[in-house]
Amino acid sequence: MTAFVPWLVLLAILGLNAMVRNREAEGSILNLPTRFRNSALTYIGLWLLACSIFIHGRGAISPATSVWNSLPENVDQEPGRIWDWRQPQFLAGLLPPPFPPNVPLVAKNTRIDFTTRDAEKYLWYGWSIAEPESRWTNATHATIIFSLSEIAPLTLQLKMAPFVVPGKLDEQHVTIKLNGQTLSALALRNPELSIYSLSLPADALRQKNILDFQALGAATPASFGINEDQRQLGIRVASAEFF
Repeated sequence: MTAFVPWLVLLAILGLNAMVRNREAEGSILNLPTRFRNSALTYIGLWLLACSIFIHGRGAISPATSVWNSLPENVDQEPGRIWDWRQPQFLAGLLPPPFPPNVPLVAKNTRIDFTTRDAEKYLWYGWSIAEPESRWTNATHATIIFSLSEIAPLTLQLKMAPFVVPGKLDEQHVTIKLNGQTLSALALRNPELSIYSLSLPADALRQKNILDFQALGAATPASFGINEDQRQLGIRVASAEFF
């Protein structure tokens, strides 16, 4: 895309030159008074400037715009995402991405290792990049998607830990929902990775499923002076295993 920038600059120069010449010319456009025409052009220019600042500002300061490159699908493997206006990159973190057309299948004994690239096919939105031990959520909501060939009760074991700051943020309240139905509401205090078991009842399961993690107390490490990390951390997950 950067190869187009010089041509866009050239077009902008030609456009500005035409606008200046047009202002110097007498008459009006569409029989509108010259003053009104000039004011309209000024407001349009200011609006475009504001849009430009917003788009580039989001790209500069929002970690979600960087995560957009790899989640929910890697843009190098799915370049069509660039032209998908249902969730443009500059709105990542503000709009959820469209539901992926391909939802990975799970069965009993399926284990998702959140430290690997392979886990990303299960992650819809709200997640950060993989780290050596786990992967953080990067919003107040984060989702896992999976499909089933046969609907039957399952048990899900999650190895996870909350983002807490002793004396400032002592616990994370995490609500876990399956297809909109609340499964559990947890108050997590232990910063070390621990195992949590959830029952996935058959009446809540579908052929395609959404497991939603809500951590409304998610916060940035930078806001507590820990470091400069601007990600909105709620919980970190090392693995998820179905039984």
